[in-house]
Amino acid sequence: MPLKTINITISALCEVLFFTVTWILVYTNTIDYLRFTYHPEIKEIIYQSPLANPEPYEIPLYLLLTLVFIFLIWLYSSHLKNLQKIWLNTPLLIKILSFIILLATFFSKLGSFPLLGDFGYSLQQGHLYPNRLLADKSLYMIIFVLVIGFMLFITIQSALLSKILKDKQLLFWIINFAALIIAAIATFEPGFPLAYLDSSFFFGPVWEITNGKTIFTDIPSQYGFLSILFFSLVHKATSLNFVYLSIFIWVAYIIEYFICFYLVLKVGRSVPLAFVCLFSLLIINYYALYHNPQGGPLRWLPLFIALLLFYRLTNRLSFRFNFLIVILSMWIIDSGIALIFAFGLTLAVLWVSKRINLIEIIVSCLKLLSIFISVLLFLQLTHLLLGMKLIDFGSFLHTLQKNAGLGLVMIPIEYRTHFWLFILVYFASVIYFFKAKVAEQTVGKIKKSEDTYFELFKEPMSLEGSSSKREIRYQAFQDIHSQQNLTQLLLFSANLMLFASIYYVGRSMPHNLYLISPFFCLTLFLLFALHYPQLKSERLKKIFLGFVFLVTIVYPGYFRKENMVNELLIKYQKLRRGGIFTSEFDRTLYQRYSKELALIKSELIEDEVLLLTTDDTYLLYLAGKKNLLDINSSIGIILESELNPAIKRALEICPQKIAVDCQIINKCPAYKPLVQAFPRVLPIILNKIESVCKIKYEPSTCTRQICLVDAKRKNQ
Repeated sequence: MPLKTINITISALCEVLFFTVTWILVYTNTIDYLRFTYHPEIKEIIYQSPLANPEPYEIPLYLLLTLVFIFLIWLYSSHLKNLQKIWLNTPLLIKILSFIILLATFFSKLGSFPLLGDFGYSLQQGHLYPNRLLADKSLYMIIFVLVIGFMLFITIQSALLSKILKDKQLLFWIINFAALIIAAIATFEPGFPLAYLDSSFFFGPVWEITNGKTIFTDIPSQYGFLSILFFSLVHKATSLNFVYLSIFIWVAYIIEYFICFYLVLKVGRSVPLAFVCLFSLLIINYYALYHNPQGGPLRWLPLFIALLLFYRLTNRLSFRFNFLIVILSMWIIDSGIALIFAFGLTLAVLWVSKRINLIEIIVSCLKLLSIFISVLLFLQLTHLLLGMKLIDFGSFLHTLQKNAGLGLVMIPIEYRTHFWLFILVYFASVIYFFKAKVAEQTVGKIKKSEDTYFELFKEPMSLEGSSSKREIRYQAFQDIHSQQNLTQLLLFSANLMLFASIYYVGRSMPHNLYLISPFFCLTLFLLFALHYPQLKSERLKKIFLGFVFLVTIVYPGYFRKENMVNELLIKYQKLRRGGIFTSEFDRTLYQRYSKELALIKSELIEDEVLLLTTDDTYLLYLAGKKNLLDINSSIGIILESELNPAIKRALEICPQKIAVDCQIINKCPAYKPLVQAFPRVLPIILNKIESVCKIKYEPSTCTRQICLVDAKRKNQ
């Protein structure tokens, strides 16, 4: 590699590391100062206090500090030319020493690998026990090597096929079909199981809406908006049980992974690099966790679709693109906010870098606002025509204030975490984008001097055939215009990663890093894809692919090999049992709650019933009952102020007979419910009803999981 290339590479790496390390130091020290000086005081009672704490500073500081650093990067890249020259002319030895110091400092901030040594667990009597399916630890390594070997084999074969097959159109269809099949097989779950906790926050509101309630007005929704209305419509129109959610999630995984594969393929024009990206997603996002959180693909799919539309639709300010952005942003509440802010920040950076003008941004924002209002009015009109209550968007705003503005239900971020890799990739993307502006500015000189046109390219273009010089120059201009679109795609992907990462900044549990990892993987591979075509020799490309394979597949896979092997073994066991396309949803529920279901149906004859259990969502579904509480699931009550609206109708009726989890009245030994949460609010609801209604509930009939309790007057 030429010394000049090494010099430029080291300079660029030092710039990225400098901004990243500085950001980390400023962020962590400022958080410490704010927590110590302005300790947050929450006047309300938080019912999830063992799990969550108020953290009102982390997210605002995260966003504000990042915006400041974007400005500094823009200032450095666009206006501090002398400083850039001084740094570029600095002796290489000093740069190497600076690189080593910055890299060592950055690595010291990463800490241990997320969930290191956690193979999955089972919760028994309040204690966590690791799950190991293989007694011999060496078998985990053997199976891991076989899996990695298979991925390497597919990657090599794809590279050979791309060289052998001359028909590029046929090659494109073959590799895309292969990627779809790999993603479908790798993410297929025999029996279509449900993650009961995640699904309850979707299925609960869906069940309530299909039984006549209105979203946000009668029933809160912590996550979904249009998604809840869509699933409610499907459920009402088809009378299907909720097994289709698992199928929908499976399809969402396939689409999400395929979009990443497709974009890397189109940007990098490298088949093996695209397959490495796909395998990296499977290792990091799907098989790294001891369970598959099913809220992930439901939450993030609209963002990946938006990214695909950003690539496919060249006019990002058109009415069509703005309309699709609005619809996608209303699918899930938090991801929709991330999408709108990511799009807005992308437009702002494009304006600062003189890609678009201020008038275009204002017009685009007005389009977004008018489309958003129109969609809301359409939903209100639809509810009115169907004889339903209008949607109370005040409740929706309360949810936003609770989770974002007040910083409730949050978990403090660790100061030594692999999340800093996200910050590294983000600043690398932003720096690359601003540096690419230099080439785009040179394009503007073409009209003034066509003779300088070929100075834009490191390699002269061939004049084969009958193509004229003007046609070749036009093709070169098209190539640079395409490169501009690709750098903008990188910027939008990085901004989506920035705002989607709020999910981790707010709830800084290690497994949440894996939930947001698709954005990290895609942005990182888009960076790789933009650099890959610039490698001159095939040898360099092979070395580069080998390095990427080791860093993004072998490295994370090694630390999570036990869990990955466990997941594969569980799938294999289910395949051997057969019935892989038959849902285990109803079967599991009926087997688990057959006695409880019979008791509820025979004793609670009212149409509306009160079930105080973390599994209330599924018991209501099995029994075909409506919920007397205006919330589903009941564990969604987080604040004291949310309690009274949720139990208002129950306080008016004062039900004479209800079903409660037998654990909260000490009538059964501890057991593990399907929805494993922290049900502190359940006994509080029970006590509140007893206090207001002046009654005392006494158990009459119990199973191993629930008890029916009858109301007795306190003066009796």
